[in-house]
Amino acid sequence: MRWVGLGLVVLGFGWVLQDCFVGFVGWQHLTWVSGLGNLPAGESIPREEAGDAMRALALELKDRHRMVLLPAALMLIGSGILWWKSKPRPGE
Repeated sequence: MRWVGLGLVVLGFGWVLQDCFVGFVGWQHLTWVSGLGNLPAGESIPREEAGDAMRALALELKDRHRMVLLPAALMLIGSGILWWKSKPRPGE
């Protein structure tokens, strides 16, 4: 059971590291590029349309930032298992 707990902690931490260094940056760039395609053609756009585009990007980024809760939950569960298995039992 300790291996399960340790595995969950390592998996969660690895997921967070991957997301910090590769995953989120790539996703953010792709979201930005796809958002550019939704803007009207031309050198200048109306202020309202620019504000709407920035708001849409910010909302997508906000939702993506919440994904960190999944690996954090894995690490919490794994550390809980490790703590539970390390407690001394009566009669041991």
